[in-house]
Amino acid sequence: MNQKVKLLIRPLGKGKRRWIEASKTNSRHDDTVFFLRWLPQGAKNYKYESIGKVTWAAGRIRRASKELEISQDGGAGLPPTLSQPKTLEEFRTEFLRDKETTFKKDGTPQDSETIRCYGLATRESLDIVQRTQPQPITKQYMKD
Repeated sequence: MNQKVKLLIRPLGKGKRRWIEASKTNSRHDDTVFFLRWLPQGAKNYKYESIGKVTWAAGRIRRASKELEISQDGGAGLPPTLSQPKTLEEFRTEFLRDKETTFKKDGTPQDSETIRCYGLATRESLDIVQRTQPQPITKQYMKD
């Protein structure tokens, strides 16, 4: 079951405090605190998780990772395990594995030559950036 996680904000101020679904336009303030909300499988009440003061893009990434986490643990809402962040090589391996199992619109599998070209292009990219973790790669670094 694909669990839907919503990215919300809860503005402070006069009147009734209510949850608002976050968007790029209403989340531009520096003091915006983001929350994730989902309904665990078989539960009647929503679960909320504060992700703090992050950018809208970072909030969307956290929302997607929470959806993945919930789908992997069956929606039980288990606490996340602490693990090392993925390296660029692990992301590359997952990407190539995904391409090997992807089918074209007509239902045929990807050509082995296409998959080989994906492998060469991603290998060359990783050799150029000479980094192991994705966090330090910035837009300016890529321009340089």
